[in-house]
Amino acid sequence: MEVANLNKIIVNIMVFAIGILIGLVPLTRGTDYIGLFVLFLGVCSFIVFLFYCCGDSNIRLILTIALVLRLGLALCQAYILPLPGSTADAVTFERMGWETAQFWLGSSEVPVKLTGAYIYSGLIGVFYYIFGRVAFIPQLVNVFLGVGIVFVVYKLTLAISDSK
Repeated sequence: MEVANLNKIIVNIMVFAIGILIGLVPLTRGTDYIGLFVLFLGVCSFIVFLFYCCGDSNIRLILTIALVLRLGLALCQAYILPLPGSTADAVTFERMGWETAQFWLGSSEVPVKLTGAYIYSGLIGVFYYIFGRVAFIPQLVNVFLGVGIVFVVYKLTLAISDSK
């Protein structure tokens, strides 16, 4: 079987699985199951991104290592033990995100004005509004933003130095 056909089969299976999981989202709103769904959706999207947008095997390896390391630390933080120095701003952003989602759901007063660094809390609020309060989801957002930064730095370095 050709590699191209195998890639198409893998992508089709992932799309099917994502469709099934999207149908289950309303049943699991606000539980850890939804966090696992978002994790699965993010990893599937990452795999599709690697196969279709990253032609270079070096960047595929770098991004995969970055994802595995960051994801491992996020899972450790969420389910095993807090990492040192990882709760200072995270608690405030998470609380503000929840207050924002509560306001959008119509069950609270207007939260503190979201400006500057608190725009991130608004982003967390969007995820809480959609999925319910699952503390693992903002950590996943951080994981994928961190991997995105690795990709951008690689592309910038490649553009500046013209060397892999």
